Amino acid sequence: MREVALYDRRVSRLALFSRRAAVFALALGLLGMALNHAEKLETTAAVATFMMVVALAALAVLAAIGGIVRIWHRGHLGLAQALAGLLLGSAILAGPAYLSWETVTKPMINDIATDWTNPPVMPAAVRDRSKFANALRHPTPEEIAAQAEAYPEIGPLVVNMPSQRVYEAARALVRERGWRILDEARPDERGPGRLEMVARTPVLGFKDDVAVAVTNLGEGRTRVDMRSASRIGRHDFGKNAERIYGFLTDLDERLRSSPLL
Repeated sequence: MREVALYDRRVSRLALFSRRAAVFALALGLLGMALNHAEKLETTAAVATFMMVVALAALAVLAAIGGIVRIWHRGHLGLAQALAGLLLGSAILAGPAYLSWETVTKPMINDIATDWTNPPVMPAAVRDRSKFANALRHPTPEEIAAQAEAYPEIGPLVVNMPSQRVYEAARALVRERGWRILDEARPDERGPGRLEMVARTPVLGFKDDVAVAVTNLGEGRTRVDMRSASRIGRHDFGKNAERIYGFLTDLDERLRSSPLL
């Protein structure tokens, strides 16, 4: 009994706490992502959950470092637990660390469009957004200038193809991406074609609103404009520009490879 008591005193409590905190943070994060993707969490609850995950992971890393120091200087046991907490906590923090870097390198904007003189409208998104979501508004001149400087590649797509075919290709691409269509209208003599969708961020499952406008320019030419806006947060970490560029690039490639679509 005496040897067991002595052994227990030599186990680093910081090392044990580190491993347990990291495992709990991972479990909480996976549960939060699952519930948010399934739309079982309110936006505020989801944000609070992921902030708690980050805090727990940070505590796990700090506790692991403290545990390793004690193990080194005092000969305590628990190195495996400390290393597990350090590695798992660091892995969890890798995502937030990357986003922190994006806040420095990308402008603080959360609504991107290919052309702000006449951006695609989002009436269905306004109806679908909760009271906790960002308000859809026209950006300030400073925000428009920040977008142009940070994302010069973002602009409308113009193709030599009838608008109906372009619209069908865009709609097919939307469905392949798994975006939920809120509203749609085909291009006709009354106006451009329109698609309004909700896209989910791949990891955390937060909702962004996306709109595509397909305008007939005449003589077999069509212009495609696009807008992507985050429902939460002042900073989109460049994801809206990435979504627009990726979609229009894929659409252009599809139209070029299937001219008779």
